[in-house]
Amino acid sequence: MQQILVNEYFSDMRVTFLFGLIICVGLSCVSAYKIDSGYKAYELKQYAKAIPMFLQEYDSISDKNQKGKTAFYLAKSFERVNDDVNSLKWYEKAAELEANVDVYRDLAEAYKRIEQYDRAIKAYQLWEENGGAFQEARKQIDACKKAKQWLVADKQTVIEPLFVNSASSEYAPVIYDEEYIVFSSDRQGSEGNSLYEWTGQSFSDLYIASIDGGQALSFNDRINSEHNEGVACFNADFTEIYFTRCYTEVGDDFCRILWSFRESQGWSEPREVFTMKSDVNYGHPTLVENGEVLVFSADDVTGYGGYDLYYTVKEEDGWSEPELMPASINTEGNEQFPRAEGENILYFSSDNLPGLGGLDIFRTELNNGVWSAPVNLKAPINSGADDFSLVVDQEKIASDPKKEFAGYFSSSRAGAGMDDLFSFTTYTLPEDQKPKEIEEPIVEEPTGTIDKEKAIFIAVRVVVKDYEDPENPNSTIIGKTPLNNADVTINVNGKTENLKTDEGGRVIVNGEYESVYELTGKYEGYLSNSKDFTSPSKDDLSGSETYNVELVLDRIFYNKEVVLTDIFYDFNKYFIRDDAKPSLDTLSQMMKDNPEIAVLLGSHTDCRGRPEFNLELSDRRANAAADYLVSTGISPSRLAFKGFGEEQLAVDCVCTLCTDEQHQENRRTTFTILAQ
Repeated sequence: MQQILVNEYFSDMRVTFLFGLIICVGLSCVSAYKIDSGYKAYELKQYAKAIPMFLQEYDSISDKNQKGKTAFYLAKSFERVNDDVNSLKWYEKAAELEANVDVYRDLAEAYKRIEQYDRAIKAYQLWEENGGAFQEARKQIDACKKAKQWLVADKQTVIEPLFVNSASSEYAPVIYDEEYIVFSSDRQGSEGNSLYEWTGQSFSDLYIASIDGGQALSFNDRINSEHNEGVACFNADFTEIYFTRCYTEVGDDFCRILWSFRESQGWSEPREVFTMKSDVNYGHPTLVENGEVLVFSADDVTGYGGYDLYYTVKEEDGWSEPELMPASINTEGNEQFPRAEGENILYFSSDNLPGLGGLDIFRTELNNGVWSAPVNLKAPINSGADDFSLVVDQEKIASDPKKEFAGYFSSSRAGAGMDDLFSFTTYTLPEDQKPKEIEEPIVEEPTGTIDKEKAIFIAVRVVVKDYEDPENPNSTIIGKTPLNNADVTINVNGKTENLKTDEGGRVIVNGEYESVYELTGKYEGYLSNSKDFTSPSKDDLSGSETYNVELVLDRIFYNKEVVLTDIFYDFNKYFIRDDAKPSLDTLSQMMKDNPEIAVLLGSHTDCRGRPEFNLELSDRRANAAADYLVSTGISPSRLAFKGFGEEQLAVDCVCTLCTDEQHQENRRTTFTILAQ
């Protein structure tokens, strides 16, 4: 499977086609370098060039350590051009030469990709024995055991390669106008005139073909460009397209989500959907909730690690600030290729949730505002290879009452080329042909005993907020940074454990069933933060699970006013509205977590009314906020309050011309941490 070039953070993992085919830092960027070794070619992400160089260098090396290192990078290079056979061969050589500890982990992943799970388990055991991460090794061993069970043939589901496949890559299908399929491909004839240096193939474009068969044609010359285009979606009436474009010019070498609408002359000039960070890859858009929510994948540092799923909500003047999908979906690995079915069902791929190998496709459903735990679609839709970008064909299902589930997906399993498109159809079987579930005997265990097959691991990550202006707590939060050597206190069942975070800001502990964990993160100069986590019962687990809990610490800004969001007041009123209480509750919890601090509550009015009245009104509002905090258990001795009236307007508009929204923004409450 072709790869995305992001940054060296992913140099040790198989990052599959995350955003189509991406990026060298431009074809022109490599001309200034003399490529005289496999390592230089590898460093420049020119893996097709690196392979013959490494092969020649390997034969000339006599030193065991250097030979092992070269074998390891050969395996990596073959992996990145989707040659699993040679990748496995060279991982095995690197392991024999004891290249490094993590070669056993990578060897295990290579075995998983060809569905050799018993060998993968042994490789993970070697990784653990040689100093690899204990919890991760056990988690992956458990996943391999599940995979062996899930790989059993499903007589109900038929998988067939799609007619549009070629010797190049085809991926990310989407249904267009009910009669056509739009997909991405790097076949010859794409808009870009050069070859993509990563693989030596062409750049990728969007193509369209009739679902019933026929020639695949370029989708549109305004959508396709000399860059890489891929992974598109459409709104309900097919008048808007959202797609990924990965640029290749120096200085602009990241992926973006673009939007275009259908007009009389075709499609409009594409433009970015929302303002995107310059150093983050965005892609894989899909619309849910009747087109009002856009879900996508990004490698932002605000996530859990790797690529995560985010969402943004359509507003009158554009799209809202992106927010992370829940931790039940996102992991420390890569979550990508979301695809919607209807208004509330989402399919996506992950290489970290328990699966058969590589990327597996999962299903989650939105119920009452909460996304359900992801469910692996198992074999034959999933395989040891990369399986991703599943789209459901409702017309195909409706055409035959025997069809339960049908559509298309992408996979790097053996086929006509590299990535290929496949159709799937799940049929209703007669009762006598349906597989029978085997009921396992229930074994009673002492209360509290942890079953090694259903172990619980709790991974606590401590991070700090990064502000656009490091000295302004009201400036935009641009990311999060893991905090090394932070204190983490874990209270559970009357026991207390004090730990220090590693360089990734994490601690991982073994968990107990049905227990409430009180987790607290502390670091000098930052406000402590705490969260509670309730572990599941053993019956709720299908195998070992790792649960991620993030503790975000705020830097202590002494004597600097911080605006409390979502605390508003009605005109000429000072009582605390219900919609203001959650924000004050958060402040209350912060003060409970940090009993040594005292705060000054400030209140501001809008410009309407007499200044004297506004000053008195704001004083009452600040007092009301202080009284509310006291009602939550905060000592009055730690609170001061002051009204500022209309002296410090947040929006300095002409009073008679201010909008209701501007007046509302001026009616605000703030807090200031007082220096000791």
